[in-house]
Amino acid sequence: MKIVLLRHGESRSVARSDGATCPADDRNPLTADGTAQMEAFAARAAEALNRPRVFSSDMRRARESADVIADRIGTAVEIWPELREVLSVDQEVSFESLRPQFRDFWQRFYLGDASDALVVRARRNAEGVRERVLEQAGNASDIVLVSHGGMIEVLMAGLFASYARVGYTVEYALRPGAFHLLELTANSGKIRHLRLHGANCSAFPRSR
Repeated sequence: MKIVLLRHGESRSVARSDGATCPADDRNPLTADGTAQMEAFAARAAEALNRPRVFSSDMRRARESADVIADRIGTAVEIWPELREVLSVDQEVSFESLRPQFRDFWQRFYLGDASDALVVRARRNAEGVRERVLEQAGNASDIVLVSHGGMIEVLMAGLFASYARVGYTVEYALRPGAFHLLELTANSGKIRHLRLHGANCSAFPRSR
């Protein structure tokens, strides 16, 4: 089974300059470019994946991305709240005030700070996604998980290195509309093989 960890398309917050403010999550829709990114992804996914199913975060920019994809490939979207961003933005704030929060969170996350509620929740959500994915492993179709940059980093860190720092923040930070492509085999509710086929892709890697 192939798994696509897709960051939502360009949204209003991504399209803003550094000196602007970041909109609250519920007022952060896709831009026209973000919609175009998802349409292009859907066209490629229909060719590269086997009967793909779409699962999405419940946050607006992810849901809108998933709806575009599902409409183009003729499927429905199932919401997995565990895929939502690890650090939510409840009200419009400056980007300058957010940066220290993000930096501090990732430091605590990779230190494994079990006393930090956000770290615990992020890891719990990642484990929830892992269990959901394993439940899908018996289906003869691939899956697209529409999520957010932070949550995807949590998932990748947990899958490949038990939350050790693996360089994703620097090397593979996902651009809007980009994705990681994984292949997973499982039985008896356990992962037997996990392979990374492509990191930070904007197009599906060619089969070798």
